[in-house]
Amino acid sequence: MKNRIEFKDFDLWKSINKFMDANDYLTTIIDHYKIPSDFLIFFSDLIFPEFIIIDEMIFLKNHFKEEYFNRLLKEKNSCSEIEYWMNLVLISSYFPDSDEFIDHALFLAEKLKKSIDLKLKNDFPNKMFSVDFTYDQDNGDVLFTFYQK
Repeated sequence: MKNRIEFKDFDLWKSINKFMDANDYLTTIIDHYKIPSDFLIFFSDLIFPEFIIIDEMIFLKNHFKEEYFNRLLKEKNSCSEIEYWMNLVLISSYFPDSDEFIDHALFLAEKLKKSIDLKLKNDFPNKMFSVDFTYDQDNGDVLFTFYQK
């Protein structure tokens, strides 16, 4: 990941709106594209999630799918494997299908890693977690997950 990612849209907007800041940019984009408030709430939950606990396993609440969980119970050998697959998020799916945005996906994955690691440590101080993201260069996927060690 580069030290500084390029914000082409923001930089262009900023060159026209010199006295505005990042918050003004967000407000402008939300208003212009009529982004629903539900989207903002769900996106904030991605960054600072709620968790559910099932049989001492910890999962992202808004990412939990019961049928998938039941299938993994039959297929996987350990709770860590089940947590790994249940908590797996395809970060690159949030970005246009372009290599140009891979740095943005990696940047978001790094931010998620930091925020979710802090949230897990706060919510479960007596548990140890592996919080990871990976970049599969063969297909351009950026993946994020966590599981108990």
